[in-house]
Amino acid sequence: MINMNNGFNARLKCRFRKIKGLISAAILVCAALSFIYFIYWAAVMTDDMILHYTQQYFYPLANLLSFGEVSPEIYRHASFVIACTIIPLILSHVWCDKIEESILNHHAQLEDATERKARAAKYLNEAKQFNALKNFSICLSLDYNSKREIEDKTKQTLNKIIYKKLDTTLSLIPNLSIISDDVFILMSDDFNNYDYIYGSMLKMLSKIKNTVDKKYDLELIPSITTDATTINPRPEIIKNKHKEIQSFNFQNRSLSTAAFSKKYKYMNQNKYAGVPIGEYATFGTKQEHTYELNVVSKNLIQTLAGL
Repeated sequence: MINMNNGFNARLKCRFRKIKGLISAAILVCAALSFIYFIYWAAVMTDDMILHYTQQYFYPLANLLSFGEVSPEIYRHASFVIACTIIPLILSHVWCDKIEESILNHHAQLEDATERKARAAKYLNEAKQFNALKNFSICLSLDYNSKREIEDKTKQTLNKIIYKKLDTTLSLIPNLSIISDDVFILMSDDFNNYDYIYGSMLKMLSKIKNTVDKKYDLELIPSITTDATTINPRPEIIKNKHKEIQSFNFQNRSLSTAAFSKKYKYMNQNKYAGVPIGEYATFGTKQEHTYELNVVSKNLIQTLAGL
């Protein structure tokens, strides 16, 4: 829109510049002719010989502008008439400026109205898309770092204990579904309550991490993925998405998908807004998936430590 508007302005100004250039040239020509005819009149009034030898060059125009006058006064009259034509030419130059400004302003108003309509249409289209996103899910997975080797069975046991503690606390939040498997999943359609749900999970996870790290002499490493969907997805789908995203080496990070991030910002929320980090695609599987991701917390362990 802006480029089109600038192009129109440039073309219009160029045309008016040419017109005003012709008018300016005409003003200079008229001023020169008026001066020349006045000097010529003064000359022939003092010396008839000048009139005898040169009137063939000056008489035709002077006769045209003097309406039948035959005395040498026709040259002074022609000078006056030519000088008078400068006034409408100057006015024409001024009018050109005003007409140009009026056209530019009118075009700018049309462009602005068109742009407002386009923005309104875009907003309505986005509103439809964002309103269609009715559910969000938070998927948490846990890993552990220790000086000694940790068996998978031990990890699974610890996960169950931690997920149960989280479940006990978070289940008090209304309109929240909780699923525990090898991952911990929260699902809700209450986007307005997202900050509270997510924040409550982080606070509880921070307390659990402090206890686990000290009691078992290891480091708990959490990873979180938040997504938004048009329908309430099956937990298996949420888990598979989370694991695919984790395959991009995103341990110890809290991430959100582009769908959730856009819905979140559309609702004028910013506490847990993510920073875009690009698109990531899965390869080597039967069905390739592409994820446009945002990082909410680059170092989740450090985030938890600050709570």
